[in-house]
Amino acid sequence: MSADVVLIAGTGRSGSTLLGLVLGTGPDAFHLGEVDALYRPWRAHHHTLECRLCGTDCAVWRRLAGLPARHLHLGVAERLEVDLVVDSSKSLPWIWDVGRWARSDGLAVRHVAVWKDPVDLAYSIWKRGGEAGEWERVFVSYYRRYFELGFDAVSVNYRRFAERPEDGLRRLSAALGIPDRPERLRFWEADHHHLFGTGSIDLGSPSPIRPTRRSAEFEEAWERAPAPGAGARALVAALEAREAGLREPAGRPPPRRTPPLWYYKGRALRALRRYRPQPWAPPVFRTSRAPAGSGPGGRVDGPGEGC
Repeated sequence: MSADVVLIAGTGRSGSTLLGLVLGTGPDAFHLGEVDALYRPWRAHHHTLECRLCGTDCAVWRRLAGLPARHLHLGVAERLEVDLVVDSSKSLPWIWDVGRWARSDGLAVRHVAVWKDPVDLAYSIWKRGGEAGEWERVFVSYYRRYFELGFDAVSVNYRRFAERPEDGLRRLSAALGIPDRPERLRFWEADHHHLFGTGSIDLGSPSPIRPTRRSAEFEEAWERAPAPGAGARALVAALEAREAGLREPAGRPPPRRTPPLWYYKGRALRALRRYRPQPWAPPVFRTSRAPAGSGPGGRVDGPGEGC
């Protein structure tokens, strides 16, 4: 069967689930969500299959029951009769493995790296109780390793996409070689049976696709945070250079035949987490006043809102 697999990478709170919902909308597509957690669980709740729409009893996932990880994406395409399978799992070892598996099954693999501007990523972390300066460790660790895998990837800047979603979807579809369907941007009107990922996208909003609106308190904290280091600035430049439809392709990177050493460490740690799950608790959101100068209608992302 001929089908496309889109593998969306990104740090936590980067907008990967929202982008997965957009691309996974329509009769030709299916969004798996962060399906790697079903096959490689690392938290206690990952041991229970729970569809974001149906809960633990989902007719769609009953149709997909029994598929091995090795042939998951081919099986989804065949059983659901779709041409586009979207996977927003963030685990880099999983993305590496799926790419090899899908290609050996005859599927075309597309790589997308979604990312937030440092200040927006810092705000997403800060409003959940973190410090404004934490973003750099998260950002550098993830995207440095992502580039080490040598994928022929395009990037999507979350703010740029959210400010002009029609243009962003058109450019991304062209870069990936998939049909440009404007109805994908109304993803909240469709049923989605994705697993895990953020539950904070406001599907009751007239449009959940919106730029991050930062609070006044955060802006004060950001001013006190250290300036981005050279490594972070270099990664921002590398992501900008790959922006879908905005830059001339710089040539494909040479394919990597074997993964870096950290891949094996990550696989081993994930295997251990199956038996010793990582604890998790819902984040405690900071209470914020409206963004400085937001004017009438200004809002601040909170629980159940945005990315």
